[in-house]
Amino acid sequence: MTGRRRIAIIGAGPGGICIAIQLLQAGIDDFVVLEQGSRVGGTWYHNRYPGAECDVMSHLYSYSFELNRQFLDGAVLVSDDEIKAAMRLLFYSAKLVSEPAGAAALAALMHPLRPRLEGARVAVIVCGANIDAASFSACLLDGDRG
Repeated sequence: MTGRRRIAIIGAGPGGICIAIQLLQAGIDDFVVLEQGSRVGGTWYHNRYPGAECDVMSHLYSYSFELNRQFLDGAVLVSDDEIKAAMRLLFYSAKLVSEPAGAAALAALMHPLRPRLEGARVAVIVCGANIDAASFSACLLDGDRG
């Protein structure tokens, strides 16, 4: 396809490549990936980090679209406000501090999954406190007490 595209993906790093893959899998090919550098890879290609190492084999954290299709029944989306509500509920009800990503599963249970799982016994793994005090405080002040 040539000419004007409906979608422009800025950057051919892992995030940009992931978006392109997902668009293709959804049957959308009206996009272009724009990369300033001479090769794909984004920050990880264009920058060098002397002494940086990773002790986890790459296949353990690489994109796994095929595995997701094989083992997942589906996915749901939650909004920022739903995640903040889950963070507030965790804090006020259980005295837990959670980063937004850690509260995402609870947000899904509180909102889009609630009708489907009403009355079921469900466990949620809440992890991560990678949030600074000012951001967490702002989240607490940005709504009711859960």
